[in-house]
Amino acid sequence: MTTPVEDDGPRPAAAPVDTTTLREAVGQVVPDSFVHDAVLQRVIVHRPADAVWQWLDDPATFVEGQVWPYAVEFHHPPGTAAFRPGVRNDHHGPALHLPAVVGAVHPPRHRELIYLYGAFVVSPRLLRPLRLAFDLETDPAGTRTRITVTSEAVVRTPLVAAWRAGNTVFWQRFGRWCAAATSPR
Repeated sequence: MTTPVEDDGPRPAAAPVDTTTLREAVGQVVPDSFVHDAVLQRVIVHRPADAVWQWLDDPATFVEGQVWPYAVEFHHPPGTAAFRPGVRNDHHGPALHLPAVVGAVHPPRHRELIYLYGAFVVSPRLLRPLRLAFDLETDPAGTRTRITVTSEAVVRTPLVAAWRAGNTVFWQRFGRWCAAATSPR
């Protein structure tokens, strides 16, 4: 026999997230026959950091333009920022399942997503993303921004070269998308 659960009304907002322990809390592991790998891709965008950050901080940047059947979702209380620590995010589609939690956010310089246990690309037996971080630096004149994208995953050893090549190609395109989206019209 089950006991009914009483509804206590609306739940309180999520407590602040301790990003120093978040990675351990989400259950990330490096299984046997996998290696931990990080790909750093740097792109230069000829726009000031505040314009680049505004684009990166807009959920529409990641939601709009997804080709069906792929989708990106953000799960945050109405009226709150999508990119604040603890907000849930999910990017999914065929051969792609990337549930995540927003980790550290330091506007306008740093933001990261911490992928949850069970996240995968192609198959959980092949590639499991762990973390995606964006770090911004502006030149002294304030006219160019360097975006360093760090993409970490645990990868089956034979696939490391393909993982690195795929990240390099994708994130170079990301820099062009950013430049196009933030250019004056």
